[in-house]
Amino acid sequence: MAEESLESIFSRLNAEKKTGELLQLPAGFYKQCGIIILEKIKEEQKNNAQRMLDALVAKRAQKILVYAAYGRQLPQPIPTEDEDLYKRARELVGPKAHGKIKKIRIIAEVPELLTPGGRRLGPYSKNQIIETDNTEDLAYMLNNKIGETIN
Repeated sequence: MAEESLESIFSRLNAEKKTGELLQLPAGFYKQCGIIILEKIKEEQKNNAQRMLDALVAKRAQKILVYAAYGRQLPQPIPTEDEDLYKRARELVGPKAHGKIKKIRIIAEVPELLTPGGRRLGPYSKNQIIETDNTEDLAYMLNNKIGETIN
């Protein structure tokens, strides 16, 4: 993982604000940002850095809740804190709000793609296991030999 800095936090915040999609972040991103704020920046910059990080977390939380409500898969890699929030939100929404959740094993490397219904899927790596309750996504992946159902 690349070393994060105050400038990279700022650029990631701006990137999150510019798109409706949840952007990828390294798994240990928040921990590394905490270390930066506590140890590596000047005292007078700490409040500004904390505000930027709080704004980034809030923006990502909004997007994660939308992803959970619509049963969309999170991009990978993603911080474990984001993944935990997604799982808790999915538990609250429950599978009854959508269809039955199906597990799919991805057959080959797949870049991000756009389905005929306008939904984004991927990127996925070979043998990655994903869960979806969206019947259109499931049909698209099976019909185009992107994945196979497992149970």
